[in-house]
Amino acid sequence: MDLVSDRVDRLLRLGAWLIVGAVGLVLATQAFGLDPGRATAVAQTLTPYGVLLLVPVLALAVARRWWRVAAVGAWAGIGGFVLATPLVLPSGQPDPRQGADAVDIAVVNLLYE
Repeated sequence: MDLVSDRVDRLLRLGAWLIVGAVGLVLATQAFGLDPGRATAVAQTLTPYGVLLLVPVLALAVARRWWRVAAVGAWAGIGGFVLATPLVLPSGQPDPRQGADAVDIAVVNLLYE
């Protein structure tokens, strides 16, 4: 029984490290402006979900007392929130004047290869 729980513990820890590493790597590509290809662009669009995925991983890491996983995952989560700050708190754009005409914009991405 102890051997099984040890294997499960190692697999859970490996999974936690893989998730933290993957999310951290994607956040690093965004922080440094790297765009090596299409796969990275797709991964960057999933950043909010990756940061949310860190929450249960961090809870598991703290519950199991994996302090290194928890520390690195917390830094990755903080980095995700820092990168999302411009989306949540937009720069100081002036409010439109009263009575200004509205502008409707439609965008369609039709690139297909």
